[in-house]
Amino acid sequence: MSLSDRPGRGPGIDLYLMISGDAGVSVAPGGEPGRIALTFRAPNVDGLHDLLVATVKKEMMAGLRDLNARKRFGEIRLDAGKTATLKDMGFRSETFAGRMMRTRFDMTMPADFYPADYGSVALKLSAATAPGLEPQSQMLVRVNDVVVNAFPFRDTDGQNFDEKLIELPLRAFRPGVNRVEMLAELPRASDRTCAPDARDEDKPRYILLDKTSIGVPELARVTRLPDLGAMAGVAYPYGDGKPFPVYLDQATPETAGAALTLLARLAQSAQAPVNADFRIGKPTGEVAGDALVLIGSGDAREQNAAAESAAPTSVSFEETGAIDVTSTGGEDQLIAAFRQSASDADTELSWSSRFGAMADRLGARFKRWLNYQSETAGAPDLGNALVTVAQTASAGDGATTEIRANTPEDLAFGVQRLASSEIWPQLSGGSAAISADATTLAALTGPSPRFSDVTEQSVGNYRRIAAAWLSDNFKIYVGLVIALIGVFAAWLGFVVQRKGARSDA
Repeated sequence: MSLSDRPGRGPGIDLYLMISGDAGVSVAPGGEPGRIALTFRAPNVDGLHDLLVATVKKEMMAGLRDLNARKRFGEIRLDAGKTATLKDMGFRSETFAGRMMRTRFDMTMPADFYPADYGSVALKLSAATAPGLEPQSQMLVRVNDVVVNAFPFRDTDGQNFDEKLIELPLRAFRPGVNRVEMLAELPRASDRTCAPDARDEDKPRYILLDKTSIGVPELARVTRLPDLGAMAGVAYPYGDGKPFPVYLDQATPETAGAALTLLARLAQSAQAPVNADFRIGKPTGEVAGDALVLIGSGDAREQNAAAESAAPTSVSFEETGAIDVTSTGGEDQLIAAFRQSASDADTELSWSSRFGAMADRLGARFKRWLNYQSETAGAPDLGNALVTVAQTASAGDGATTEIRANTPEDLAFGVQRLASSEIWPQLSGGSAAISADATTLAALTGPSPRFSDVTEQSVGNYRRIAAAWLSDNFKIYVGLVIALIGVFAAWLGFVVQRKGARSDA
């Protein structure tokens, strides 16, 4: 979406807002085939605002509801306790004769979903395999590009599966859009040869039935901030209809166009209009409540200051022993850098120090495995990022989402890429950056999310929240178990000592 003093080119809609004595809305053909001119007229700015709101709520509402009611192919929104089949997503039962069949769909989870190890999503597979497959045939299930479960097709004589349960851990999902892929690997002995005429590609190897379903269990319902995934999935916290400010650092067509593009994407995610209040200038002081901030000026260092503080800290050491911390990580990071630079390779460390270092490495590796994080993932080059997105907590229990770029032109192009169907569903965590070539999205490691609001007041929900929190803080859980065992052992020793031992002999 862009602002200009002349009509656009190609198919689309030109929206005209005009101050005139006559109030009303008109639709006419545009200057090019496939283009429409939509004109709003009112005596003043307030009249234009009221006319826009009234048109959306009345004349346009039927069309918006019809658009939201249409089910998009390969997309589904599921809440707690709900189940959907592949047929609901537009798929139909299909036979397959190749070596690998991939079925992919996008599943949107609620914004107040707390992902952790207290339950699992139930994938019930209805399918059949043909005789003659290799013993290593299997079904892989990937969630957000990570394999979370594998189900082997062991019977080489063929198998039938009628709602075979495959459990997918809740921790692998996130609030907002999740990409789920079912990969059926179906090798045969004839695949080992390189002669195409020796293969029978017309003979089916697998059939996937459209009654295959995916179901969501009862969820721990609590909103957490920051969470870009929830913003991308359901426009949280901007999609509930409440007014929120949108700050533009300068009044340029590119900056305003970027804001309109972002708001249109949020409205699409929320499946409802959003209520934004534009304000020119950067916010002064602490922002209260929910807000969007778009800044399209400043050098790269200023632009990425907030994102760098959330990125993985990178520490390098010169031959002189000087410490160079490339991103702020607090005193703990400085002390760690000092110890590493001051250590002597020939110095013999104590066994306790060795054990502590090994425990730290194992703990960090286990945490990455627990959260489905890649061990080789590193911090992107923020100085060359086209645009950065960072969400932080603001006063009044709200969230401020800040989007920065070096120039208004970069901001407009970066937000356009951010709102695209390739990048928008991939948003997650507290901050992200789009590469300078506008092709990839890098998620940055930010502060741990904090609880914002418990949306379901029930004993069961609080129990699930406690289970989710303990699964995230498993060291505390293990400590509690050991402490309870110790208390029981002490009580048992006290009772036996007082009662003594008796014999029936």
